[in-house]
Amino acid sequence: METILNLLYEIAQYANTLVKTQLMHLSWVSWLMIFVAGLLTSLTPCMLSMRAVRF
Repeated sequence: METILNLLYEIAQYANTLVKTQLMHLSWVSWLMIFVAGLLTSLTPCMLSMRAVRF
């Protein structure tokens, strides 16, 4: 379990570095990265549990 948590931490740090780099040099890729980062941070467990399940 600790290995998975470490992996998730490393991925989060890598994503943070990408966003910081993109913010220093704004381009269309920067706007896309900011949008995706915002979207991912808005997906909390509470939000996901409110999503309708369709079969």
